[in-house]
Amino acid sequence: MSIVSKSVTRQGRLITLRYEFDDTTVREVKVRGDSASAANAFLLRHEPRVLASKVAEDADSALRNDSDAAQGDATQIQVYKAWMFKGFRASDPVNSYKYLSKVANKVLALGLTKAQLAAAFEEDVTTINAVLAKWHYVKVNRTAIQAYKLIKEGM
Repeated sequence: MSIVSKSVTRQGRLITLRYEFDDTTVREVKVRGDSASAANAFLLRHEPRVLASKVAEDADSALRNDSDAAQGDATQIQVYKAWMFKGFRASDPVNSYKYLSKVANKVLALGLTKAQLAAAFEEDVTTINAVLAKWHYVKVNRTAIQAYKLIKEGM
């Protein structure tokens, strides 16, 4: 992934920062500033956030497409993280199991320690412990969760 062009448009104090990526995606950020030098500083300062936003959008695209494969500029580990955290945050155990089971065994098969996984996911170890604990809980209770799903669907 790379930004192929950056531009600044000023209209009074409103500055529009425009970033165009090699896949033709365009991101615009609007900020307030007083001068051309402020505009150029904003352009540099916002670039990391714009890049992170693009990657996050590509990982979310994998979820929307029900895919566990890397898409766009998102890496495989970023897609795994998106699925794991979608399952972790799901309050319904049926959905939690559905999302976590999509990638949890693949993540564990990487053979990473919890500290390495935390670094790969850019999270702290406590959060990774909580995510893995939820996976263990829904995996162990899979039969009850599937029964609950059948009852829920029959209502």
